[in-house]
This record gives sequence, structure tokens and C-alpha cells, in this order.
Amino acid sequence: MVDLLPPLNALRFFEAAARHLSFTVAAEELHLTQSAVSYQVKQLEAALGILLFERLPHGLVLTAAGELYLMEVRTVLQRLRFAGDRLGRQARGRDVLAVSMLPSFAAKCLVPRLGRFTAAFPGIDLSLSVATDLVDPDAAGLDCCLRYGPGGWAGVAAERLGGEDLIAVARPALLAEGPPIAVPADLLRHRLIHDKGAVTWIEWLAHVGAPEPDGTGPFFTESTLAYQAAIDGGGVALGRSLLVADDLAAGRLAAPLSHSMPAPFAYFLIRPTRRRSPLAEAFRDWLLAEIFAPTAA
Repeated sequence: MVDLLPPLNALRFFEAAARHLSFTVAAEELHLTQSAVSYQVKQLEAALGILLFERLPHGLVLTAAGELYLMEVRTVLQRLRFAGDRLGRQARGRDVLAVSMLPSFAAKCLVPRLGRFTAAFPGIDLSLSVATDLVDPDAAGLDCCLRYGPGGWAGVAAERLGGEDLIAVARPALLAEGPPIAVPADLLRHRLIHDKGAVTWIEWLAHVGAPEPDGTGPFFTESTLAYQAAIDGGGVALGRSLLVADDLAAGRLAAPLSHSMPAPFAYFLIRPTRRRSPLAEAFRDWLLAEIFAPTAA
């Protein structure tokens, strides 16, 4: 088998050039000459035997092979940077909890509780990354990952932390000033906010015995944007009870109906299978006490 392990600098040059689609801009970022970056990328292509870029008069375009290689290179560079940071912190007497979780969970559940996290783990620094794809913490060098889905994933150790319900939520002022909502069908008199969730308004309204909506209203690919739109008075959103719990408690949102629908997915903690991570176990206990237990009460 041919050894295709390239020099680390060549990977840095390639990643920068791919990010900017320009050898010139990459060179400025790396404080090098354009010819040095171009030469290193050519050497990398020669070592791999694959063309990574198409050189066009107006700039660079990644080839299909280049796009695939870029995904792997970015992961490698990110892990190397993280490993260096983690070692540096540990040398200064700090430990690091490396976690990957969904952007929505991080924004609505974890970040508002960072003060309590710091109080519970005074000697630990949190290294948080957000992603939606399933990640193997062994391969990614993480202590654990938090994911939302059906469970039963092959090749990873996943522990169910808890589920949630789907409820209609809106800005209290909107509910006070707009058409009254006494039964689910009254929701159709308001603008409905849609997001890319596992359950749509069509399914939720059918579940509670209401007519099908007309499909109008804003659509967001990220649920936190839908909730913010509801907080700002843009309409009624379909809220996941765990993600909107703090907004309901603070009065930023209100639930006009008692009707709900169990969400088809749940939250799972994915931990390494080839090594034991005491930090992941402590973090799991903290999540259960701080976030999941209150919503289950």
C-alpha cells in the first residue's frame, strides 16, 4: 500500500486555498507568497496523484475529489488544533470536557446554564462544538456527543436521556391582541411558523383533531430561528418542550393550548466505546439533573 501521508503544511495550504478559492488570499492569511502556496498544493496533488483544483482565469474551483479530500482534511486539522489546546490546558492544571451537540440544544439548553456548569465543574473547561450528523466520539476525540433521533445507531454506545412533547407557542402579547385560541382549530386564524422538524404542523394539527393548515407562513431550517420569530411576534411556532422551557418560564413565550403530541425522537448521550471517560459520566449526571429532570417533573 502506497504511503499517501502528506506534510502537515501542505494540508494547511490546501485547506486555506480551498476555503478562499484563491492562492493569493490564502497566501495573505498564511503570511507567505502566492507562489509558495501554489507550489505546496501542486506537490500535494502530485503526491496524491489527484487534481484537487481546477485553475480557471477567474480563480480556483475544487474538483469532486478535492471536495471529498477537504472534508477529511478539515476534520484532521480541527482535531490537531483541539489536541494541542487540550494538552496546553492540562499542562496548566485544567481538564477539558470535549462535547459535540446539536446547535438548538446548545443555544436553548446548555449556554443559558453555563454559570451552573462552571459551578458544578470548577476545574474543567468546556470545549463545545455543534453538529447534527452522528459522530463517533472515539474517532473524533470527544468525551461525548449529544444527539436527537430514534436511537439504535450501529457502532456507537448511546444512552437515552429523555424525550419531549410538541406544543404550540407564541409571544404572550400576540395571543392577547390577536384572535383568541380556545381550541386547536383557532390556530389557523394565526400565522403559523414552520421549521425543519420531524413533525410538521400538518401532523400536529391532525393529531389534536384540527383541520389541515394552508401551508402559508415563514419556514426556517433551524428550530431556534422559528422560536425567535415567535418570541418577536411573528406567529405561532411548534415548540419542542425541552427547547422552549426557559422561554416559557421567563414569559417570552406562552402556550395557548394544553394539547400536545409526543415527539417521535429523543435525546441520547453517545460515549466512547474504546475508552472510559469519567468526564462524560459526570456530564451525563449533570444533564439529567439540570435539564431533563425538571422537564419530566
